[in-house]
Amino acid sequence: MKKWILKCLILIIPVYALVVLTNFFADPANIFHVSMVEKIVDGLKEHEAVEVLGDFDEGALLEKRIASMDRVPETMVMGSSHVLYVAWDFDDYVNIGMSGEFLDDYYATIGLLEKYDKIPQKLVMSVDPYIFMDELSIRQETLTDYAAMEKENVSRDSGKKAFRTKNPFFSKCKELFSFSYFQSSVEMIVKGRNASYVNPTDDTSEGDYAKILKTGRRVPTPGGYMSPQEMDWASQWDVSNGAVFCMVDYPKLSEAKMHEFEALVDHIRSLGIDISFYLSSWYPVYYDEFKVNPKFGAVIKAEDFIRETAALRGITVHGSFDPYECGIQKEDFLNHFHLKPDKAFENYMYVR
Repeated sequence: MKKWILKCLILIIPVYALVVLTNFFADPANIFHVSMVEKIVDGLKEHEAVEVLGDFDEGALLEKRIASMDRVPETMVMGSSHVLYVAWDFDDYVNIGMSGEFLDDYYATIGLLEKYDKIPQKLVMSVDPYIFMDELSIRQETLTDYAAMEKENVSRDSGKKAFRTKNPFFSKCKELFSFSYFQSSVEMIVKGRNASYVNPTDDTSEGDYAKILKTGRRVPTPGGYMSPQEMDWASQWDVSNGAVFCMVDYPKLSEAKMHEFEALVDHIRSLGIDISFYLSSWYPVYYDEFKVNPKFGAVIKAEDFIRETAALRGITVHGSFDPYECGIQKEDFLNHFHLKPDKAFENYMYVR
């Protein structure tokens, strides 16, 4: 038995050593090479944009951007990637959104603004239907402490544990041993790509690389655009598998999350911020499923709840999850989850 165990270890240890070393050095999402965030911040100090190739710690980037602001713009836009590509037509604004935000990420963002005393006059908050799911915690784990502090601040109850924290260190360590991350690492190596590539530029137009503008807006590559047929295939595949983004079985909203959302909104208003909501329209194939499948019934309920919350507080709601209500068509989408930059702003301009 001992010999068998020893033989297994002789086989397993080298395999995991290869996986760990490859994941650490290739690091396609820049989990371990945080210098990319510094490069982005430094590049945007002197230039209008930076070109990027790999992923990066968006929470760390947002913290550094907010901390280094030399002035507070009149308007800030926050939320998930539904706000990142939008061609916002505001005179004085900055985009402080992050990919795939959950409700605790909203708390973390407001916590950052308060921590660094960067309170804007106006705030556009993009609200996604899945933030009212109990199962979802924070997406940007780097900002866990900010979310925890803000929840305590909003609850005004220091004796109550209002937030279940995660340890970002352990999450990073898990990726070292991840075989899916290993596949991405190998692909990066085979293609000869440098995941931490950052190139400052004053050209803000679409090009060979994705870009981050000084305002925080993301500029996709031409290759990032999908045809309606490709978007139909991708969205129909999700529907056939019963999973749309993080939503699998979502018939109703979490009462706890609803209360947390209302408390955060009231707290934001108490800071003297003029807040408005933005509901980004969903790709028609998805919305058609939301309307008829009880497993996604909470999406429709979420919009009703958001509008009720807004009406009670005199908050303006822009857009709608319903693309038909806003006059949005399949051709208006960049991909099956995001609207094209100009169409997204048109979507925002719709008010019922």
